[in-house]
Order: sequence, then structure tokens, then C-alpha cells
Amino acid sequence: MSASDGKRYATDCFAQDDIMELVKAIPSRMATDFLDWFTYSENSIDGRSKKKAYTFLQSNLVNDEDIGTTKALQQIHAYIFGGLYDFAGKIRTKTISKGNTLFCLAQYLDNALQIIDQMPKTTFDEIVDKYVEMNAAHPFYGRQWT
Repeated sequence: MSASDGKRYATDCFAQDDIMELVKAIPSRMATDFLDWFTYSENSIDGRSKKKAYTFLQSNLVNDEDIGTTKALQQIHAYIFGGLYDFAGKIRTKTISKGNTLFCLAQYLDNALQIIDQMPKTTFDEIVDKYVEMNAAHPFYGRQWT
């Protein structure tokens, strides 16, 4: 391997595939998180969606009056994940959970989103409350639910 001083040294090392196989053998959620981080690239779904998110932030595609609504979130979700997932921007129709967290039951989701849309958003505390409720409802699928 080449060192920072420009010299080449013989050393033991793992190739990327070796590291991935080793980590896959570890039965841990943290191992999965490490693999997600380790294999991240600009060409991965995460990398492409991140680029799309930056582009979206620089655009003015959501009308000011729609900010903080389900409609705006659908537009954002569709823009960022469009072409990457077939469920981009679509409200989920199945009940989902992650770990020990159960999100809003599918049969109540439309009603919950209507209530959240009506929540005020004029103060910082109101915006935070609305964000917390939207997160608890979790209207979209994520890659782990496909």
C-alpha cells in the first residue's frame, strides 16, 4: 500500500468485499447500520436521494401556503424519491412499524392526516407539535417496508 510519505509498504488488509462479509456475519443492528454507512456512494439510493434533496431545497417547487401540509410532504417525497421507489409521494395503505414503534394504523391514517393538516403552524412550538404528529403518523413507506 502507498503511505502518506509516498513509499509503498507491504501490509495485511481487507478488501471492501471482505469487510462486508465479516460485518454480515455479526448478528447486530449496528452491523447493518455500519454496512449502510460503509457502502454509501453518490450512486446509491441514499446518495441519489440526497442530491435530489439539495436540488429540491434550491428550487421553489412547493407553494408557501402548502408548507406544513400533507400535500407539500407528498410533493417533497415524490421529488426526492421519484424514480428510486415506486411508492414515492404516495400515502401508505398498510400499517407499518419500525423496531418497537408502531405508526398510525392504516385505516386511521387519512383522518389523522386531515387533523394534522388543520393544526396551527404560526409559532415555533406549534410547528414542532405538528412535526411530531406527522412523524408519529408516518404517512409514507420507507425502503425497509417495500
